[in-house]
Amino acid sequence: MRRRHDSQALETAWHIHDAQADWTGRVDAKAAFAFSVQSLLLGFSLAVLEDIHAVYEWIIYLGGAAVLVVSAVLAASVVAPNLRSRGLKREARHHYIYFGHARHWTPDRLTRELRQGDLLPQVARQITVMAHIAWSKHVRVAWSIWLGVAGGLLLLAAAVLGRAS
Repeated sequence: MRRRHDSQALETAWHIHDAQADWTGRVDAKAAFAFSVQSLLLGFSLAVLEDIHAVYEWIIYLGGAAVLVVSAVLAASVVAPNLRSRGLKREARHHYIYFGHARHWTPDRLTRELRQGDLLPQVARQITVMAHIAWSKHVRVAWSIWLGVAGGLLLLAAAVLGRAS
């Protein structure tokens, strides 16, 4: 097995980093869309309140509304910035790709480090950190979407039952 040159490995690492940044941006867009739809469903669900009379209709309605609220909170948690402020200043002594770390560096010190240091471990670390963040965001948006569908169906059922009674 042939060993890659460090420059080729670094270039590949930056491509992976860029792909992860793209995936993170896309999941944020999905979460924003899910949050908008879920918020609209909750707003529209208020129109059926006057048609709901039976206890079981209320249970279905409130269950659907609660599930939609949970799904909206999950979607919001995806797009809300996670700045991770704890321990950043200490970590910044050795890390500089994440803007939370880089803000603790001076331009002169960062210039020296970029010229003399080995950037590959920095990018590799950032890739693994971003992978955890992207995975968590994708899991939360998936749950948000499926819970939103379930909540919407429960609200629809409550509306149909309420109109039928």
